[in-house]
Amino acid sequence: MPVFGIGVLWWISSEPEARGRGVGRALLGSALQLLTELGASDVILFVDDDEPGGERDRTAANRLYDASGFIEYDRLHSYRLER
Repeated sequence: MPVFGIGVLWWISSEPEARGRGVGRALLGSALQLLTELGASDVILFVDDDEPGGERDRTAANRLYDASGFIEYDRLHSYRLER
């Protein structure tokens, strides 16, 4: 639910075999429509780390977000202690 008019989109994903078919664009569009219907006037989108060329490559997803009007304004660095 949006808080003070700000909606948060934490995660969208498509299976690898479905990529390149507009699934991500449709998921993003549906999520933005729902957030708007719930009262969001602004949306924050969180994207996890990418690994260009690797299994977690987010290059295409980042192009979708850029094309949809999102702008990067911050980066969060995550750390994990393995024992």
